[in-house]
Amino acid sequence: MPPNPAFAGIFHTLLGLLLYFALFLPLSFGVCYFAQPFGFRRRSAFFRLCVAQALSFAVAPYLLFLLYRLTTPWLILLPAAGGMFLLLPALRRLRWRHLKPVLAITIVLAGATIILLTEWNIGSATYLSSEAGDHAWHVAVTHALTMDRVPPFNPGFAPGRPVLLFYHYFWYLSASTVEIVSGGLVTARNAVVAGTIYTALSLLATIVISAGLLFPGPRRRNRTRVWLSFSLLLVTGLDVVPSLTYFAWRWSQGAWGLPLTIEWWNEQVTSWTNTVLWVPHNTAILCVIWLLYWESVLVPAAPIRRRWPIIVFRAVALVSAFGSAAWLFLVGVAVLAVWLVRQALRGNREQVREWLCAGLIAAPLVAPFLVDLLHARMNTASTISFSVRRFGPADSLLPSLGSAFTTGFLHQAILFLLLPLNYGLELGVFALAALLYWRFCHRTPLALRGGDAWWPLLATSALIATFVRSDIGNNDLGWRAFLPIQFALLLMLVLVWEEFSTSQRTARWRPLIIAFAATGLITTLSDLTLLRIAMNYPDPAGSKAAAAERAFSRREAYREINLQIPQELYVQHNPAIVQDFEQGLFGNRRVPVADYYYGSEFGVDKDLFGSTVNALTPVFRDCSAGAEDYANLIASNYQIRFWMFQNNDPAWRDPACWIRQRKPFYADNNVLVIPAGGN
Repeated sequence: MPPNPAFAGIFHTLLGLLLYFALFLPLSFGVCYFAQPFGFRRRSAFFRLCVAQALSFAVAPYLLFLLYRLTTPWLILLPAAGGMFLLLPALRRLRWRHLKPVLAITIVLAGATIILLTEWNIGSATYLSSEAGDHAWHVAVTHALTMDRVPPFNPGFAPGRPVLLFYHYFWYLSASTVEIVSGGLVTARNAVVAGTIYTALSLLATIVISAGLLFPGPRRRNRTRVWLSFSLLLVTGLDVVPSLTYFAWRWSQGAWGLPLTIEWWNEQVTSWTNTVLWVPHNTAILCVIWLLYWESVLVPAAPIRRRWPIIVFRAVALVSAFGSAAWLFLVGVAVLAVWLVRQALRGNREQVREWLCAGLIAAPLVAPFLVDLLHARMNTASTISFSVRRFGPADSLLPSLGSAFTTGFLHQAILFLLLPLNYGLELGVFALAALLYWRFCHRTPLALRGGDAWWPLLATSALIATFVRSDIGNNDLGWRAFLPIQFALLLMLVLVWEEFSTSQRTARWRPLIIAFAATGLITTLSDLTLLRIAMNYPDPAGSKAAAAERAFSRREAYREINLQIPQELYVQHNPAIVQDFEQGLFGNRRVPVADYYYGSEFGVDKDLFGSTVNALTPVFRDCSAGAEDYANLIASNYQIRFWMFQNNDPAWRDPACWIRQRKPFYADNNVLVIPAGGN
């Protein structure tokens, strides 16, 4: 093993990124060549390359779904090879002034993403980043697809038998394909990080396209505007102010500790860096939905008989969006529906017909995936509810005033009245930009192109984000519904800054814009710092250092397990934990119960989950007479072949416990893996 194995995966991650470019960029280019979004063939080589990059996840996810289900993912090589013949001439036409910044941005993005997401191994400790919880799930789903194909089984819950996964997993099909095509050289973990880098580039490509389509005035200004837009991705709201206030109060009460992210002080409007790093599948589908919408708005109407390629493209893109990020898909469909109703009322029927045809084509295409979801869902609990968007400080303070302030109309009214403060803090300089844009740019030559098509996009997204919430896990619907608004506000801020940096009539606003933008940049930089240190700083009790040593031991244990034990066999750790990172990141196999969070989410029957956890937990805490027989019985009932004990399990601390009597498969100072017996 090399001295620092954290860096050994860099090569494999970069190889995964090259495979993403080799497989999905030419595939997307070929599809766009025939579907003709934005008049594709008439555009410059650089613009076409950006469109292909931004729309990489419009068709590939659904195509992979079909290949996984019906044949083999290896067949993706055929359309990728065909697209390469169309892509290479465009690449040859690229000028060095275009290619040089693309290469530089790719190198910087790849390096930053690997540093922020990859675990660091120093000595006998593995230091995970704060996003390990989310990425553990991403990696587990990716490898489940590699193992099971489609439909996959739930990697975090298998109560003695595999159960189907109730989840929108289409984005992970691309990462799984990279893992398969590389022959396993690129692991699921490497492939997910590579896919995150590739998705970040899709977001940048979407900005370039939007600049060409939506910014007013001469195009020669767009180069500067694009670079400013890229820079503003590092700016977010004023979260650092309430977060520091809240945690300073907690520290004054003796509650030491750092948050995993600054976002968690409130119902978040997620920063761009966190959106890309934590939920790349939502970022990818934002690009698709955003460009589908503006392609519909800006491209002139034509007889429907000439539009069938783009209609079919839209249909497949809708299915890909639903299968990759269902909540964001619902927001996109709602926005399109409102815009299409307006078009119908104005007598513009061509676009309405086109989207109706696209919907009719999409319905049978999505049917197999919907059937899989219906079969996978084990509970019937509500997934959507209606409520005013929550505000973190109100959640903390209102309970002290009595129960009347925490439920019912009064509670909702208070949250509604607090919305300006809520959104002002979350959006920061972007909220200020919206006000200044409306005051100085709206209905002037400085306004964004698109006219009144902005209203369906902004109003519909805002209504959903403010008054509708999802009840599976966190409020993903409310969080992701804000993404189209955030993208629009980013473009508005570029124009506001351009106007305010040159005009004397608006000079008094510059200090406030700079102050808000600087605070937003500090928030992002603080959050990126927390990403690396929140789980690893030296605490007085030494729990972080102990956790890092256990993470290293579990990584090494799983390395040995994966080399010697078939992936179909279960290795169970103590499930009595909120989130277990190492099993998802390094386990490469299903587990009866992963943890309380991911094990119980995504359609799992709560009663079945609870009974399974209650059955498994005593194995890790009981060393009394009969405990070994109980462990054997549980292993037999749940098809467990190996138990994994850690030095923070109660059973570990008893030197006379039955677990010490069995010959270990793997053992060190932190982890003990023993045969389960009873199988």
